[in-house]
Amino acid sequence: MEENNIVKELIKVDLHIHSAASIKDGSIVSENTIDNLDKLLSGLKREKINMASITDHNAFDYQLYEELKKHEGKEVKKVLPGVEFDVEFYGKRIHIITIFDDKNSKYIEKISGIINENKFDSENKDCYKEKTFKDILKKINTNVLLIAHQKSGIRAENQNENLAKVGEELFDEIIGIDYFDAVEFRSGKVEGILNDYKNEKNLSNLKYITGTDCHVWDVYPQQSRNDKTDIKYSYLRCLPTFKGLVMALTDAKRVTTSSFSINRPFIDSLAIRINGRDKNVNLSSGLNVIIGDNSIGKSLILENLLDEKLKRNKRNKQKGRI
Repeated sequence: MEENNIVKELIKVDLHIHSAASIKDGSIVSENTIDNLDKLLSGLKREKINMASITDHNAFDYQLYEELKKHEGKEVKKVLPGVEFDVEFYGKRIHIITIFDDKNSKYIEKISGIINENKFDSENKDCYKEKTFKDILKKINTNVLLIAHQKSGIRAENQNENLAKVGEELFDEIIGIDYFDAVEFRSGKVEGILNDYKNEKNLSNLKYITGTDCHVWDVYPQQSRNDKTDIKYSYLRCLPTFKGLVMALTDAKRVTTSSFSINRPFIDSLAIRINGRDKNVNLSSGLNVIIGDNSIGKSLILENLLDEKLKRNKRNKQKGRI
């Protein structure tokens, strides 16, 4: 097991940050430009964000993404491409944070052009129809992760662009079929409301993650200069990769808003010799599996991990004593 494939610490994420490319936000985001990227980087470093994404409204600034990507492994461990889409979902306009797999840059380069080719086509011309949204994703042709807004309680009177705007019954049905990988909230109060609702309705598929929704880099992580609300961060037990993010959101136990240290494995590594060559096998916290052909020494390795009593029992059994 390679050292860089072992989860040794929780990953702190922020997948909802805006730049000047969010034209609909007007002057509030005007200073969030590539020339001022150092302000965002300073905030990410100060808050110890490990994985981040700039998700603008129905827009993608590839040049800005590439510039931020240069700082991957420095101020931030992982930078992922993303867009916040306005989508007509069951007759209601909702916001969908869409995070793209960054494995192949050729797919990321064409995101902006594909979005620009498709104009809002809902009845009010203020968002994409669901079919158009899906067509955009098909044209981009890379893996995606979908996070729906849910910044207030499911039964709150004012839903803005939240998923619950479609109504409680339909909300439960959508969550039940796992259409979205998670819903997004921002404050601790909403986290408690969502958790209570999940337990009340027994919605095992209701997974949630936080996002700052920062519109002014200069005051990151606050949403704006006047924003004084409390902010919750999500910590994921995963590798800082797109695949790691997806895997974490499939298991609610891997996502938390509490930071803690991951216990080190009881055995850090195994030193073994194969065909006369020494090899050190690093072990991860949790379950480790030894895989190999017959008669290559798997049982021998396990035997040396067992306590003396078990090894003695095995020897006795082989001698016919038990």
